[in-house]
Amino acid sequence: MAGSEVRGVSPKRDYGQFCGLASALNVIGERWTLLVVRELLIGPAQFTELLDTLSGIGPNLLTERLRTLVDLGVVAQRQVRGDGRARQYVITGVGEELRQPVLWLTRWGVRFIDGEDGEDGEDVRWQCRGTGQPSPEPGPDGEVGSGRRG
Repeated sequence: MAGSEVRGVSPKRDYGQFCGLASALNVIGERWTLLVVRELLIGPAQFTELLDTLSGIGPNLLTERLRTLVDLGVVAQRQVRGDGRARQYVITGVGEELRQPVLWLTRWGVRFIDGEDGEDGEDVRWQCRGTGQPSPEPGPDGEVGSGRRG
């Protein structure tokens, strides 16, 4: 494989760099992908549940993201008992390795949330749900998500 080319990832999406970070971004760097992973770190979900939870993602894009994650072994697809057509998506051991990085990115990203949703910290805490970790700690000024930008 040339560069950091990853099986299952389209060459047009490949950074073409021989680097672990570039390779990781080839897998999870597409828009919505890490949010799909976040939801599956919370727990298994069916397609329609993911579509409802990830408001704004279209069904075709969700299908594409899930297919790539399954192909790469980050997510597994299993049949739902009692419904021969329904499928449930579950994080694999490889995907589970993303739990801490996702939590760290969540905590890091809180500082960039603007407006009322970030002012009292209540609406920010949903981002850490299901991670098995506490909500983001308040900053030096006592506010969740406070910090300098850029």
